[in-house]
Amino acid sequence: MKSAAAIASLALALMIAGPGAAAPSPPVPTPPELEKPIDGYDLRTPYQLWWYWIERSKGPIIEAVIDTPATPPPGERAFGQRQLYFKGFGEMGLFAGGDAQLFCRPAQPYGFDKDSCHIVLRKVSIPVEVGGHSKPTSLSRWMRENFDGPALARHLKAEGVSPQTDWWFADRARIFAASASPAAALKAELRVERVDSRDCPAMAKAFAALDAASLDLRLDLFGVGKDAVPRAPMPHSSQWVYTLGLMREDGAVTLETTSKTVEAHVVPILKAADACLAQAPKPQQ
Repeated sequence: MKSAAAIASLALALMIAGPGAAAPSPPVPTPPELEKPIDGYDLRTPYQLWWYWIERSKGPIIEAVIDTPATPPPGERAFGQRQLYFKGFGEMGLFAGGDAQLFCRPAQPYGFDKDSCHIVLRKVSIPVEVGGHSKPTSLSRWMRENFDGPALARHLKAEGVSPQTDWWFADRARIFAASASPAAALKAELRVERVDSRDCPAMAKAFAALDAASLDLRLDLFGVGKDAVPRAPMPHSSQWVYTLGLMREDGAVTLETTSKTVEAHVVPILKAADACLAQAPKPQQ
């Protein structure tokens, strides 16, 4: 796992640096009480899977926030579909995401005041590291304190799960069905950051550049005719999915892609937003 500080920046550094290979995540230290089998079960590997389980539980929480429309500023409404929707995936599932929505003051009887329009970009993450590799965190402590070896062994026995199970191929939802839910601990560390184009000229400029861009995008249906062969992702790398809400004279277009060509247009927006967040006054403690 990367450090909490790196994840806190929404992994923008990964996008800017490119999709190079990364080192696999090292295992988390095994608690001493798990060095010996419990009721016939060697729980050292299930403890590693417990870490994976908690990390992967971040995804649905992050996605639920992104899927809920942002609250409009007072006196304004959202107009049109979201201009941008982005998600970052790694070995342990969805780790960050966000969107961008246009808000304007409504004009009577219909429409909106175009001069009032601005874009608000949201960035959503749970930046606290679960593994605690660099230092203990609230989530690494929760992971350690809520792994109940004897209770897990009893649950596995009741489920008829053999001690000789290859744990890496086992159904993790079944393994941890009776374990404590990490949802509340994860939600406590949820971070939602907002950048308003009125307060971030660089982001507004990057959106304007995207608005003026064009894509040479051949329509290629898989299995029909000659297929393009996508480059395989590098081992342990992150992958980003971008959804653009576009308008054409002949109708609306929604483009969802992992294309590096599209990413090159989107990264300047996210990089500008990150720079504005870094310069924003920090809240008083």
